[in-house]
Amino acid sequence: MESIEKLTVRGNKLLSPLDDALNLANDGGIARHLLALRREVVAYALKKLWQEMELEGAALIFASPNQRRMQAEHHPLLLDQLVANGKRRKKIPSGQLVSWQLLDAPSYAHGIAATDDVDMLLKPDMLRRADVGDRGAIPAIPYSWLCYTFGGGWKALSVYFYDTDSSDPMAVAAVPHGRQDEWLAFLKALDDLHDTISRRERRGRIEIIGGDDELAEVIKKSSFADVVLHEETLAMVAAQRRIFDDEMLRRYAALRVPRLRKVLLIGPPGTGKTTLLKAEGAFHAKQGGLVFYVCAPPRGRNTSSWRCLSRIRLSYSWYSIHSMVWQRPIIPPERSCWQPAMTRRRSISAFATVLGVLMC
Repeated sequence: MESIEKLTVRGNKLLSPLDDALNLANDGGIARHLLALRREVVAYALKKLWQEMELEGAALIFASPNQRRMQAEHHPLLLDQLVANGKRRKKIPSGQLVSWQLLDAPSYAHGIAATDDVDMLLKPDMLRRADVGDRGAIPAIPYSWLCYTFGGGWKALSVYFYDTDSSDPMAVAAVPHGRQDEWLAFLKALDDLHDTISRRERRGRIEIIGGDDELAEVIKKSSFADVVLHEETLAMVAAQRRIFDDEMLRRYAALRVPRLRKVLLIGPPGTGKTTLLKAEGAFHAKQGGLVFYVCAPPRGRNTSSWRCLSRIRLSYSWYSIHSMVWQRPIIPPERSCWQPAMTRRRSISAFATVLGVLMC
């Protein structure tokens, strides 16, 4: 009897229709199942879709760079803004997007990125997850299949999906051979647009890490009228702001060194350390800067001050904003304020060097 072989995809919920497999078995055929990575299925589907759409040239299929905060090439808001910006340009730059189109997931993609769902809602800065009560929330990137048309008429495809093999979302692109540099220029333009939106939304903000967001309103109402210090001491505090002067920033850039100013306040409770920092934070925010206040998390919570601080590093757009990071002591209050001073100095200084920010 002549046997019939059929190769189907199994594993990671990529299964052939059950009815087809039963019919094949009833006909005396052999149903073979092969394990396949979701990325392999996506690459195969992109190649087949490329051929069906009769796009220009041979497809170069690769994982789109993911070192950025988000796969911006799949966010409708950013794509529409980039198209609108291009229409105002007299000269079309490399990688300029002309239009884009949402595609239905092909049947041979086995349901990958077929629902256009979004994983979360974002705050208006498009960096952080929206919280209950927030306003102006923006949908995050939808899992989707897109087709792009660029200046010069060439087209590209991209799929954004959740890769269960690596437990991370990823994007796989297909561009004509020889157009990869233009694709990277397109991604750079999207990143610049995303950075512009993030900076605009975060200027003048006070963000609380690891504590109650209502503390931000308390800090905003603070002023140097609440600070009781000698004029000489206040002058020393004000002198630290020189790091934000344009001339100083140009010097740091020319020397290729991190721009930072590290300040450590040490003293017994009640000497005005927190009051001084609140006043300086409120002043900095009023000047359009960004302020991070890192609180020590409550006991019993599975986190730490250092984990809270690491969250700041995930949103690196604030490097281009005049930023101030300050933190409550990481030493438990029952321990002496003076004995661990050197330990705290080394720890905080080391972290400041990593972040490259003004720490007070």
